[in-house]
Amino acid sequence: MKIERRNYPITDMEVRSEEGKPTTLRGYAAVFDQLSVPLYGFREKIQKGAFAESLSKNNIKALWNHNSDFPLGSTNGSTLRLEEDERGLLFELDLPDNSWGRDAGVAIQRKDVDGVSFGFSVKKDSWDNTNPEQSIRTLVDVELIEISPTPFPAYPSTNVSARSVTEAIQDVDFKEILRSAIKDVMQEERQAPPNEPTPSYSIDILMRRLELEENY
Repeated sequence: MKIERRNYPITDMEVRSEEGKPTTLRGYAAVFDQLSVPLYGFREKIQKGAFAESLSKNNIKALWNHNSDFPLGSTNGSTLRLEEDERGLLFELDLPDNSWGRDAGVAIQRKDVDGVSFGFSVKKDSWDNTNPEQSIRTLVDVELIEISPTPFPAYPSTNVSARSVTEAIQDVDFKEILRSAIKDVMQEERQAPPNEPTPSYSIDILMRRLELEENY
């Protein structure tokens, strides 16, 4: 099972803390029909209902930054509550009264951590290749595994391996995308002022990635 992750800003997040009661976080872990930033030659959105079956069956965990050594809650324990509404995937999380639970609450209240990521595997998706330069992937049905407060909220960066993404985007020529990216970076370097440093390391990384793809 390939696990993918997407990170979002915690939308309309509330932090409730009352003496004698657990600190509770509330916000959206995902928003429906919102296009992602470009991801390896495609963009992505989530269809309403994508989490519905998963929410009815799974014991879904809340983890501190995806680390299973630091659980924050679970649907089985009713310390994590999840539901789909018209807008997206709404979560409510009662933080544990332990060291990492308190640390998480403080970091979020200070806005050092202002994002949430969810880990999932795809059960069904669809592709719109109408625009040959920008395919759109729609997540239709996913198995939700965990959500995690995270310090990196840009939607939706991904921790999925490049090989997994390549396998997923069957109709997208990943090697051609890499060649185009290398060409763009080289053009930027040629146009840069003479005394201005240029990120030549990025070409090395892209060329190495292309070499790996061609030899895979």
